[in-house]
Amino acid sequence: PADTLPITLPSGSPQLFTITQITSTTSNLSWQPVLLLSRNGPIQMYEITYDGTSITTSGLTTTLTGLLPNRVYNVSIAAIGATNQTGPATSLVVQTLDTVPDPPALSFQKVSPNISITVTSDSYNWTVTKYCIGIEGPAINEPDSNSSSMFNSYENCSLINSITFTDLDVDTYYKVYAYVINTAGTASAQTSQVVTPGDVPHRVSGVSVHLHSNTTSVSANVSWTPVGDTQGVVIAYTIFYKQAVGTMNTSVQFLTVSGYEATAVIEGLAKKTTYQFYVSATTAEGMGTASAEVMPLGVALEPGQPTDIKATFSSATEALVEWTRNRNGDIPDYYTIIAYYNRNVIKDGGGRLGDIQKNVSGSETSVKLTGLRPGTGYAFDVIASVQYGGKTLRSSATVSPIDLEKSGTYKRTPVVGATGSSTLIVAFAVVGALLFVAMVVVIVFLVMKRSK
Repeated sequence: PADTLPITLPSGSPQLFTITQITSTTSNLSWQPVLLLSRNGPIQMYEITYDGTSITTSGLTTTLTGLLPNRVYNVSIAAIGATNQTGPATSLVVQTLDTVPDPPALSFQKVSPNISITVTSDSYNWTVTKYCIGIEGPAINEPDSNSSSMFNSYENCSLINSITFTDLDVDTYYKVYAYVINTAGTASAQTSQVVTPGDVPHRVSGVSVHLHSNTTSVSANVSWTPVGDTQGVVIAYTIFYKQAVGTMNTSVQFLTVSGYEATAVIEGLAKKTTYQFYVSATTAEGMGTASAEVMPLGVALEPGQPTDIKATFSSATEALVEWTRNRNGDIPDYYTIIAYYNRNVIKDGGGRLGDIQKNVSGSETSVKLTGLRPGTGYAFDVIASVQYGGKTLRSSATVSPIDLEKSGTYKRTPVVGATGSSTLIVAFAVVGALLFVAMVVVIVFLVMKRSK
């Protein structure tokens, strides 16, 4: 009829629709025009639709780009007629190729002495058919195995993207790596250095403390048994000390030394004071439990060495020995004064030859010695002694006859029964000896003359 409009909608679809040269991200499409009897007028262009995306072209080929690897796409094509109306579509399914994955990402969970490793790969961009996880380092156990064998390296490949290595050495570097595999190939390995966590160290043992003193201060030599590195590298030892309960100062003090040390010296302690000592080790994870407490009895200061020793003889067998107390150190509890005339000859019963000994109070600065040997040069020891806590600290000074004679404070003991000073006695003895020698010379001369 004259009022019927012409048909402009294509009633057929493009022919020989083909997909070629498929890659991981592209695909080439080609087709042939709609059959002439089904065109119902001129064909303006062709519309290709895939994954919610539409493109148009007037030609008989096109290339799809920006596709994702290893993805399935439903691709359709339809002809658009003269009035921009679309005819029936024809479709095909295309699957892009896979691609070699990028290096995966590694994440760790560390709980001493274990490491859990998880591998992450962007499966949206490619498929993963196998996860391979490896570790290199000392003393590695095979995961999920009852074997007691130890390895320096281990690798596991499976569909599981995580693994846990147990009972590793604490505070130790391990090399961890992972890579993924799919149909396109093997990804480059992702490598990382990881340090196993340590733990707080074991309790320190074998602590001993020895106190020492001089005339001005008290010190403590502290020693202990190193705890070892089974819980991690020991970075420091800390020695804690405080005055025992009941003293005026009970605040805790401390001294920290390197983790390589096993001894320490603490200076500046108070005299005659009992201290409590204990030692703790520290790793990167923290400080361990303190050792058992050690509480040695305090010590006194050494007494100062007596000075200005003098000896004055009142008779052939008596001498007054005097000295000055040294103000350094503790006040002596007593002095011991010893007189002897041969310091190099030891008697069978001990002591030097001619020893005469006497003890006096620490408040004294002189003593009279009796029973000396007449006509003999004596040396004198003056020994200051302090007693505390069952220990005796001594400091002595010695003066010899030569020292005393040089100072003009001492002569040899007088001869028994002699009068006057010892100097006159010596002079008379010398004159007598000279007269005797002269007499002998005269006699020899007369004998020789008579014989001629």
